Amino acid sequence: MVKVMSIQNEKGGGGKTQSATNIAFGLSNAGLRVLLVDLDPQANATSIILKQNKKIDIDSLNKMKSVFDEKCDEGISRLQAARFALNDYVTKRKYKTDISEVLINPKAVREAIVESDYPNLHIIPSSHTLSEADMELKKQCRKSEERLRMAIDFIQDDYDVVVIDNSPFINALTYNAINSCYRKGDTIIIPIKVDQGGLEGLDNTVTLMLDWLEYGYLDYDFKILFTMTRNNKIDKETVETIKYLFKDRVFNTVIRDQAKPVTESGFNKEILINEYSDDGSLKKKSANCWKGVAKDYKALVTEILNDIKK
Repeated sequence: MVKVMSIQNEKGGGGKTQSATNIAFGLSNAGLRVLLVDLDPQANATSIILKQNKKIDIDSLNKMKSVFDEKCDEGISRLQAARFALNDYVTKRKYKTDISEVLINPKAVREAIVESDYPNLHIIPSSHTLSEADMELKKQCRKSEERLRMAIDFIQDDYDVVVIDNSPFINALTYNAINSCYRKGDTIIIPIKVDQGGLEGLDNTVTLMLDWLEYGYLDYDFKILFTMTRNNKIDKETVETIKYLFKDRVFNTVIRDQAKPVTESGFNKEILINEYSDDGSLKKKSANCWKGVAKDYKALVTEILNDIKK
């Protein structure tokens, strides 16, 4: 039976997308059939998995000017025309169907799935229209928080694992992610950074989960993942304290802090694990700066695989 892993934390900056993409890739690389659901309107996971490192080029700039001229010819103000031209470039959708349609109509799930270049790894992409879907779900009453669960049920025999990347905000999308984790073995993974914001995000996320457990029958568990952890006394003590409080609900693997690799991987649309070969060698010299983080994520994937086998 398919296992669902939802990566979420109310606070941003904890490495949700970095964790979601590396976990999804690592599990698919281990031979599991993986579906990554991008439930964040920023669509960063979509850009990383589908290698959409959009570059500004002359054709794009000329198209922007063309849209601007067309709008001016229609008689609207230059400022409004400029907004239309810029918005057309920034928010243009690449896929006919994405997660936005799936949340409104779960039966459209197969139409939204896109195969990546990575074996065994598929994705339901996101776009800016997801914010509109969130508002639409808030207006609806009938099982609006169960749409993603319904969609996953339609394709549950096609995949071994579904990984959900979430936005840092609590909204109708968040409730859909939580409700998708309703089977025994489903897990909500909470990545946190060792700082005040990270601990606040952990508190808010755990509180939200406990509230939902009282609301309905959900058989999920949760595990805390420390990311961007520095090699100093306070970070080590914080990790040990959280382990003391939550015991086996904390991953043994800790992702180290290397600001450069996280920043560069996001900019270049790289998956850290993919740059780190099984024999420990790097696929390219530029990946040397993030070798440590990649090694940590590989260890995390191994830990998750062991949990799945239990």
